Amino acid sequence: MSRHFSAFRKVFTFTFSSHTKTKGYRAATFVTAFLLFLIPFVSMLATEFFAGDNTQKETNYQTAAQTVYVFDEVEGDFDYSRLNDMSFFLPESGAVNPVYLHFSDIVYQMVDSAKEGLEKGKEDPCSLVLSVTKDDQGVHFSVLIPENSSLTEDDAEGFSSYLSLAGNAVLLQKSGISEDALNALSVPVSSAILTGEETEEADPLKPVRDIFGMILPYVILMVLYFLILIYGQGVASSVVSEKSSKLMDTLLISVQPKDLIFGKMCAIALSGILQFFTWGVALVLGFAAGTVSVKALFPDTDMVLIRFFESFGSLSGVFTLPSVLITVLMVLGGFFLYCALAAVGGALASKAEELSATNYLFTMALVISFLCVLFGGGGIENIISGSSILDFIPFTAVLVVPSRILLGEISVFAACISLAMVLLATVLIVLLAGKVYRMMSFYRGKVPSVKQLLGMWKEK
Repeated sequence: MSRHFSAFRKVFTFTFSSHTKTKGYRAATFVTAFLLFLIPFVSMLATEFFAGDNTQKETNYQTAAQTVYVFDEVEGDFDYSRLNDMSFFLPESGAVNPVYLHFSDIVYQMVDSAKEGLEKGKEDPCSLVLSVTKDDQGVHFSVLIPENSSLTEDDAEGFSSYLSLAGNAVLLQKSGISEDALNALSVPVSSAILTGEETEEADPLKPVRDIFGMILPYVILMVLYFLILIYGQGVASSVVSEKSSKLMDTLLISVQPKDLIFGKMCAIALSGILQFFTWGVALVLGFAAGTVSVKALFPDTDMVLIRFFESFGSLSGVFTLPSVLITVLMVLGGFFLYCALAAVGGALASKAEELSATNYLFTMALVISFLCVLFGGGGIENIISGSSILDFIPFTAVLVVPSRILLGEISVFAACISLAMVLLATVLIVLLAGKVYRMMSFYRGKVPSVKQLLGMWKEK
């Protein structure tokens, strides 16, 4: 056992060191990381800077008016002084922390015409004139500023915005609806479809779970897809690298094929994970730096992306630590599983030029697994509620279990069993790659078919 571990360690150390020290690897890692940091950072600043002039002006609900002269030609009676006792919901406040507004201590005086109100307003520097008219297009509330008034357009705009909230109350009372009926009309009404179980205790995080149920499968599939395609080829190339050189004799004497393949696969996979992790950290830091910079330079920012990041604190009840840990392990296990398949492709090839003909193993396995998930699980949008059989087939489990365990669709115990099966399959495929590597070590010619491989296996 110590001999095998020593051989694996030497192969792993040599491969990992030689791969990560190349200029191409380092350039790709750090240049891409720098760009992934810079792009969101600059984009967020540029978006906020250039959108500054196009942002909608915040609605003004303040006024210094003390007297309002009202000319009302619309049918029906309404005592405008009652507006001092009414509160109205501000739409901008939202449903989480609702805010209600009311203007008090404003004196409302009725006049026979808007002109009369403007004349009286000349003697009252803190007055406005409200003209309520009606035509074929509806009822209009017009706010006028008398001459010699000390009030500004902002004061008139604030009162006009207030009227946009109070207008319906004015018209409803003009129509003769009683106050009790008016209050009944203002009660919020909502509807929902609940099952028998949900009627007992509703899940407040269900909408969040539903959103992540649609997003997570795509994210996890894309991460695995790019990891496998980018680094699977590297594993196959590393495995086949010594076959065309004179190092083959020495390698087969000093290192077992399974140790050689396992060491190379782990080294390339780990270097890929390290590179991908560096890119991920750079991207997160870019968004974090962009968020801090935008909030520092534009304190009143209302950027949707920043509000989305700030909402992450409310997601603490959605995911649990064991589910997150198993998800990470399952994604890594899936990556190693497909890298093991790529190693089989590398073991089949006699030289690097033949890799294009042997790498179909892991690409076809990925495509077939994706199709099984797509048709066996009811589609990507229903992946979390698809067939449970997919959880225990290693090649499909790595695509569906991460989303399902995160969202609580399967138990931690079932996810651990699935993970164990993925790791077991990975080990078996590595052992298979070692057998194929030994058989194909001195083989020259076209890539053998499955029938030829079985014949070579029997002869051995």
